Amino acid sequence: TQSAGSTTKSPELLARYCDALLRKGSKAVEETDLEEKFNQIMIVFNYIEDKDVYQKFYSKMLAKRLVGQLSASDDYEESMISKLK
Repeated sequence: TQSAGSTTKSPELLARYCDALLRKGSKAVEETDLEEKFNQIMIVFNYIEDKDVYQKFYSKMLAKRLVGQLSASDDYEESMISKLK
């Protein structure tokens, strides 16, 4: 049996992982490494049932990165967003 909170946990954790990768100072700085991680994220994303929950968390974290100028690169942000479309 699944508890009600666990259905939102996976999308939230995936969004937090994306946020950590896309922030300045991220350990995954090589572009090829980051693109590979984006591809792996998309594989996991395809298995998430509550994609709208992921979008809510991702959008909120994206806004914080952009407003606070915490994003590692606008190109990386665009790449991730294009993969989500």
